[in-house]
Formats: sequence, C-alpha cells, structure tokens
Amino acid sequence: MFNKTTAFILGAGASVPYGYPTAKGLREFIIKEFRQKYIEYLHIEKHISIDEARNSTDKFSFLISSFKESSIESFDLFLSRNRKEYYNAGKFILAWCILYFETISKFNEDLENPEQDWYRLLFKELTSEMIRSNDLEKFRQNRLNIITFNYDRSLEEYLSRSLFFSFAGDREDVIKSFEWIKIIHTYGKVFELQWEDYKKGEKYSTNDILDLANKAKNNIQIIYDERKTNVDKIKKIITSAERIFILGFGYAIDNIELLGLKNILLKKHKVYGTAFGFNSSEQKKVKDLLLTLNPELPEGQVYLDNIDCVGLLRKYL
Repeated sequence: MFNKTTAFILGAGASVPYGYPTAKGLREFIIKEFRQKYIEYLHIEKHISIDEARNSTDKFSFLISSFKESSIESFDLFLSRNRKEYYNAGKFILAWCILYFETISKFNEDLENPEQDWYRLLFKELTSEMIRSNDLEKFRQNRLNIITFNYDRSLEEYLSRSLFFSFAGDREDVIKSFEWIKIIHTYGKVFELQWEDYKKGEKYSTNDILDLANKAKNNIQIIYDERKTNVDKIKKIITSAERIFILGFGYAIDNIELLGLKNILLKKHKVYGTAFGFNSSEQKKVKDLLLTLNPELPEGQVYLDNIDCVGLLRKYL
C-alpha cells in the first residue's frame, strides 16, 4: 500500500514495455511504417482496394517527408513548429498511431519482456494489504497520484481491469475505488475509457481506429499548444507528495517547465528518477538542473539511476 503521499511522473518510456514507442520510436514508425500500416488497415478493415488505399496516403506524403528532413525527434515538437501547415493532418496521424498501438499492446504474461512489467509491480503494491473479498475499501487508502505525459490509456486499462477481475462483485464499487487515484494526462489522452465516461468514453483496443482517430485528434494537445488546464492540479499533486517517482522520462526542459518544477521541491521531498541509457555526465546535468530550479531541495534527496522502471521501483519503493 502507498501509506506515504506519493506522486508518479510518467514519460514515454513508461509505456514502452506494453507496446508503445518512445519519441524516437514514434518518429521511426511514422517515417518508415505508418503509410503501409494505414494502407493495410484501409484494405482489411474498410475493404478499400490497395490502389485506392495507397492513393489516400498521398495527402500525408509531404508532411512525413518534411518530418524526416527536419531531423526533429519529437513529432509533437515538429507539429508545434509547423502548426499552420500540418496541424490537423499531423494530429490525425498522431491519434491514429496511438490507437493503432492500443490494438497491439499487451499486458501480463503476454509481454515481450515480462521482467519490465512495472504495471504489475505497481498493482501488487497498491493491493498488498487487500486479502479478503471485502477488502476493496482498502484500495482507497492508497496515497498515490499520477501525472503522465502520454496520450495512451494503457495504465488506466491495466489497473482497472486488474481490479475488476480481482474483486468480482459490484462493478460500481470497483470504479469508485479506482477513481480514488488521480491520473492526470498533461497533454490529454485519446479518449476516456467507457467506465470513465459512459457517453463519450471508448473501449480500449478497437479496430475502428479510422473514425476514432478523427475524434481523438481533438482530445490531444501538442507541445507548446494551449495546455494550461491541468497546471494547478499538477502543482498540487507534486507539492503535497513526500515521494516523487519519475519513470521513463526524458527530462526535456519544456516538460519540466510544464510540471512547474521550480521552487516547489522542498526539504520534505525525495525524488527518484529513471535515467535509463544516460551516462554519468547526463545524469549529473539533469540532477543539477533540478537542484538549480529548487535550491531548497537537498542534493542527497535526488536519486537518478541508469535503470528501468521496474529496477527503480524495486530499489526505492
């Protein structure tokens, strides 16, 4: 159980074990695979001829080739810098890709690398003191809130599905218990799940991704776009936490600024962050940035490790 007030901050790397890409991986997918996957989808799911489907991708060709030549790793940043030219088409591609990755996402024993399954580790911790069938109420005692920079809904799907199947009974009681944990998507998410919003919510992992992508593109916000709706909620979550776990995060300065990580981390806070693939110099640079922005935060209370999410949680949770 999370008896200490805890905040999780999730970057793209946190969703990777479940079939989603990093920013670099998304760039490669859009440049090398998107058009072919889109053609196959139109042909198989919409019964459109290969030639007609191929022609329908022409409207994306210049956008994709421009993205390739731009050398920008983040598709969000590329769209932000070229908003007028590619905004609507680019947001459609982004939404389509997220919904496509939903259809191939996996959980539990179906994972390609089960040893990276930090969702399972998290659920185990959340329910560690729940032994009996009437212990569902204890779930609300967890003092955990989550801030995610990801558009996908895999974490909500996993946790809610696990809770539903762990405690057979009144579905409404399960939903109320799960809602005790706040999950804030800083840039929006493709859709609410059906149990989150009976009218506007959408089922996780559906093949109707063409029509859904046209709707979902309005639910996501790109970097430097109008994204101030959650700032106060994010600040409240961070300032009230005793422990802050930063998982799969790239520590881009714009994301740090959005979190408001300036003069809000104090002596009471302990910060634990993955720095997977970072060398010692890069780790020091990130740590120095956090300490410079937060002079009251003691240096000895910032822990950055070159390990994945599972490794970090096992070491410090």
